[in-house]
Amino acid sequence: MRDHGASLGLSLDLTLKQYGGRGLDPLVSAFKAESGATDTSGLNALIKYVRGEGLINNFVIYPMKSAQNAGSGSTVYGLGGLTALDATLVNSPTWGATGITFNGTTQYGMLTDFLATETLTVFQRMASSYAAADNLDTLLSQWDTGANDRSWSMEWNGAGGGSLLLNRSLDGGAVNFESYSTPKANFDNLDVCAVAQWIDGGTRACWSNKVSESLSLEAGSAQTARKNSAAKIGIMCGFTSGTAQRYAPGLVKSSAFLTGTVTTTQRETITDFINAL
Repeated sequence: MRDHGASLGLSLDLTLKQYGGRGLDPLVSAFKAESGATDTSGLNALIKYVRGEGLINNFVIYPMKSAQNAGSGSTVYGLGGLTALDATLVNSPTWGATGITFNGTTQYGMLTDFLATETLTVFQRMASSYAAADNLDTLLSQWDTGANDRSWSMEWNGAGGGSLLLNRSLDGGAVNFESYSTPKANFDNLDVCAVAQWIDGGTRACWSNKVSESLSLEAGSAQTARKNSAAKIGIMCGFTSGTAQRYAPGLVKSSAFLTGTVTTTQRETITDFINAL
């Protein structure tokens, strides 16, 4: 039986003892001062681990529990060395103790582009429900259909009983792209960290927490690279010609981005830290 809760490869006590002590990491200290976050111990442990692995300039997380960020307003402050950009909330999704709730019709988050074509791993800690029949609801993406500026996306597909899709486009258009699906059962309406990875020059992969999920080609053809898109990055939405669409409903606890090659141990440990927040 799978555990879709905050399962840990390291015990929480060991995690905090090993990585959370000896004061705040400088990035966490600056984040706390800027955002007003009051609960930073788990974030501190995460950032200290990432720094210790030499990945600090490849990683950024957007925590969405109210005590771990601003807790109100339209700015979700980012923490990490990959980018200094903050996320913007549109149409007032609701801050709460367990995360930010999006209504699936008008509310979303967005970021200005900060990614190139390198290997990309994204982490979406969420409790979201799959789309209605024949709908596509986007969970995390850099995918603008109207501008032919597609790069990557993770979304619900409501057709055929529902699935989670991982999409990648070579050139931004609607021909040279891949869409791989995995059954929704291990993601739908569960408190889960959905992890997607697109390898530059290689394949793609998906995990529910740390459990590898099977992927089947749903549409298009297998790609080994993605476009260096200038499109907005959407949280619980995609875009068409810069306008949000394909909204997804649900609670998001954090969104994180990791670029470059990482080991299985590094990816799984980061997942553990995210689930411990």
